[in-house]
Order: sequence, then structure tokens, then C-alpha cells
Amino acid sequence: MATEVIMPKVDMDMTEGKISAWYVKAGEMVEKGQLLFDIETDKATMEVESPASGKIGNINTEPLGSPILVGTPVAWVYAENEAIEEAASSDVTEADPAATASAASEVADQALQQAKETAAHEVISPCETAETACSLLRATPLARSTAKELGIDLTTIKGSGPNGRVQFKDLPTDNVEQKSTSSSLYLNWITKGANVPLVAIHGFGADQLSWKILSNHFEDIPILGVDLPNHGKSGKQAVMSIPAIAEQIAEALLNEGVCDFHLVGHSLGGAIAAEVAAKVGNRIKSLTLIAPAGLGPEINADFIQGLCRATSEKSLKPWLELLYADPSKLTGSFVATAAKSLEKSENRQALEKMANTLMPDGTQVHSIRRTLAALQLPIKVIWGAQDQILPIKHAHLLPHLVGLHVIQQVGHVPQIESPQIVAEILSYQMR
Repeated sequence: MATEVIMPKVDMDMTEGKISAWYVKAGEMVEKGQLLFDIETDKATMEVESPASGKIGNINTEPLGSPILVGTPVAWVYAENEAIEEAASSDVTEADPAATASAASEVADQALQQAKETAAHEVISPCETAETACSLLRATPLARSTAKELGIDLTTIKGSGPNGRVQFKDLPTDNVEQKSTSSSLYLNWITKGANVPLVAIHGFGADQLSWKILSNHFEDIPILGVDLPNHGKSGKQAVMSIPAIAEQIAEALLNEGVCDFHLVGHSLGGAIAAEVAAKVGNRIKSLTLIAPAGLGPEINADFIQGLCRATSEKSLKPWLELLYADPSKLTGSFVATAAKSLEKSENRQALEKMANTLMPDGTQVHSIRRTLAALQLPIKVIWGAQDQILPIKHAHLLPHLVGLHVIQQVGHVPQIESPQIVAEILSYQMR
């Protein structure tokens, strides 16, 4: 029997929401807990996961951004061998929200709990060691992300919400078009909780969603994903150097109210994470690098160029297979999500310029060896023994106080190919 996916209620006053992005296609197989779509309201932004495993169908065909009443089915998850019924599609469009709200109450309650946790996090996580403004700032997630996109200083905005909380309606949005090329970074709370958060920085060509599989192995650790410049939902910009990106991230974390935190970075994100650690000092509790760049000059230049040139799922898939020791683990949804981010020529051009700056002529020009040697905190490096992008021999150049974990039968993405082992190592770091 098919499982319906509804527009959830994420706020007590919410009557409708807007889908801002779909991450799956009709007919695609999905796993329970896999990200399906993003929704936005005036008070919150959040990701909606699949309530069941199976084949997705009858996806809502309304244009992105169209208002959808709470409780309205927006897709269905069918059993693998179950036929997708056309009739279900018409049911979707004609559904009575009041009639479906009861059946959907469990999902809605879960979403509401997430929203409450988000609000609680903003209250209980003021920075005790950074600037005063950091601890006083109150703003909804949508107001924060919009302000970043438009380059608006939230500390100059008088909020109309509870306790002066800045809401989306408080922002001056008349100059959206003028400032749409802002170089601000997109940050997303992948999971929430009251413990010291884990900040995660992805590798070249990926985005913050690449940490989703790993996040499923943590129950009580808030995980904040960062989209690098020219990746995911972050703005396009000319990138000067890895330390310059690290400076942006350090500033973005301060604006987000994240002061003390654990840090993990993958590949290019690993090199950037090391430089972030150097900039913020003892605010970082531990540093974990997964197949980090910056430990030697070699890199698989064909992979980088292939990623920047690919214009379809068909041409992208052979390059993505190089990330894995076992290419059969590469899922269709992974390829589709990556292809979607590269479908626009301006996205591919921005990535290519970034690669030419940070890896000219297919060579890593920035070294993190001295940076790592100077850091005074627990550092661990994780590497897949079958890595085809960055050679594992670079690990031989690590400073002697850095711990190294090599995972056999794993390639360049241990956090995806072997998330349980990576989660165990991270958990040890964060004790």
C-alpha cells in the first residue's frame, strides 16, 4: 500500500507552505529518511524526508514556490513492484486538507517538534566567548538565509517577532535583484540538538547535503552543513585562496551564533577546515579530516575536469563512480542531485574557475602541513585505502601527533561508503 507524503505543519500558525526544491524524480527508488524536498514558510525553512522506502510517484506538479495547504499530499511512496496509479495523482490535487490532516498527524507532529527544537537551539546556544552581537541576535532561519543572500546586516534590523526576533517580513527586500549575486554562504542545520554542534564542510563539486547519510548515525549531535562558494545554495564568487574561504566560513559561523564546535571536512573541505581551525583557535573542540586536500601536490585532474564539463547524468556518472571503491554503491539519486547542481552552465563555469585557482594545471598549490602541525587540539584523519582522487600516500606527510585511520575497501568518500565507521571515529573525537 502506498504511503502518502504530505505538506507538514512546522509552526503552530502555519496553514500553508511552499516547496522550494525537489531532490528526487518520479519513479526513483528512495530510502526511508532520504531527503525529498525543502519547504519554506515565513517562520522556518526545513527539509522533508521520505516516510518510507520505495518508489516515489505522483509528485506535486505545482511550480516551485506555489502555496500548498498543510496536510495536502505532495507525493506517494509505492512498494518497489507496485504500479503507480494515475488516480492517486488526481486525489492529490483534489485532497481535502482537513480530511488528510488527521492521517498525517504523526508526520506533522514530528515536523512541529523539529521547529520547536530549532527555536530552542537559537535560545540556548548564545556565544559566550565571541562578540556580544552574536549572543543577542534573534532571527528566524528564513530571515537569516535571506539576509545572507542579500547582504543585509541583521543587527541593524528591528525585529517584530517575540523578544525582538527578526522575521522575513522585517527585511528590506526591494533590492533583491540588485544584490542577488551576493557571495554569502548557505548554512543548514542537518540535524538539531542541545550538544556542542558538529560543523561539516564538503568537498569540491558536492554540497552540504552530502553529509546526510552520515548524519543518520547521530541521534543527539546537531550537525551544521556549510555550502562552499559556488556550491549548493551559496552565491557565485571569485575565489582567491583556501585561507580566504576559511575566513568567510569563520565569519558565517559567528553570524549563525556557532561559537564552540567540532569540525569535520572532506577533501577540499578538509583543507579549508584545517585553515578554519587555525583562524578560530580554541573555539574548536576537535578536528576530523576525511581524505583532506593540501597534503601533497597530486590530485586526479581528470576527475576535476570531468566534473566541470559534465552536462547530464549520463556524462557525470562515470566520473562520480571514481569516488567509490565499489561503484555499485553509487545511487541514482546521488547522480541526479549532482547533475541538477551542474545543469546550469554558469554553475559549471564557476566551479571551473574555482578549480583553476585552487588547483591550477591539476596541482594542489596550498599546503596545510604547517597549519596542522601548529594546531593544539585533537586531530584525526580518515582515508579510504582505495582512494582514486587523492593518493593515500599523502597521509605519510601528516604531523606525528595527528591520528590516522585507514579504511579498507573504501574510496574517496568514506562518509558515504562506510558511514558507521566514520561516525564511530567522530563520536570518539567528540566525547
